[in-house]
Amino acid sequence: MMRRLTALLATAALAFSACGEPGDAVTTTAPGGTVPPSTTAPGDGTAFPALSKWVVVSFGLDGADDPVLPNAVPTIDFDEDGLQIGGTTGCNSYFGSVTLGPADAIAFGQMGMTEMACLDDGVMDQEQRFLEALSRIDRWVDGENGRRLEASDGSAVVSLVEAANAPDLPLAGDWSLTTFIDGEAASSLLTGTEVTLTVDTETGILSGNGGCNSYSGTANLDIADDERSAAIAMGPMVSTKMACEPGIMDQEAKYLAALQDATTMTVEAGSLTISTDDGRALVFASAAG
Repeated sequence: MMRRLTALLATAALAFSACGEPGDAVTTTAPGGTVPPSTTAPGDGTAFPALSKWVVVSFGLDGADDPVLPNAVPTIDFDEDGLQIGGTTGCNSYFGSVTLGPADAIAFGQMGMTEMACLDDGVMDQEQRFLEALSRIDRWVDGENGRRLEASDGSAVVSLVEAANAPDLPLAGDWSLTTFIDGEAASSLLTGTEVTLTVDTETGILSGNGGCNSYSGTANLDIADDERSAAIAMGPMVSTKMACEPGIMDQEAKYLAALQDATTMTVEAGSLTISTDDGRALVFASAAG
């Protein structure tokens, strides 16, 4: 099932909260700088090293511990000082402070997050439960293949593996656009629109629908051995010539321009990110679920 997103509100510094009803697409401030940094020094850094990236494989509340949805995988990323975190709930991006130590103590502070409504089954419910789990966490322990975040009263658990060790999707396949990034700003798609991409790594053909018109083109792909990333040089693209509402046409033009200028493709935590050298990026979710 393809994953569609509609945005509600601009990003704001706020406590963990649930999302509301879908609305129009908005631009949101990308994580960083909105939430005051923690003033508590981190631990020794061995549990969650600076700049480490973690993928949530399962979590639960009140005795549950369920696998995450494969098309909506939450992540937790630590910054260079180990005092700030960011990531995705599987739907929205979040950011905030974290306190590590003493010993095995960990506490997540005030959070800021985008507020988009993800329409695939179970995604919004998972987001609410994940945020509630994080709000209860107060310690970490070594897990079988990574780390476990726990509430000492047993009311919450979050199991993590480092992103580099997490099983992931290959570049090849069907993808659905969720987010535009332009420098420090991120925005979702217009309500009711869908932009798709199919990557064929055998032929180098990238094709899909830009929200109005079908498109295709052939790229020179230099694919890494793990098939999770590639350098890309897009050749000329062709598309149909249908006319849609002005906003949809503008969105399509923005998408195709970024795809034409793309230089890298990377799959991490179930998402595909296609980036340009000037700070633009396209973020996709798997459409294979």
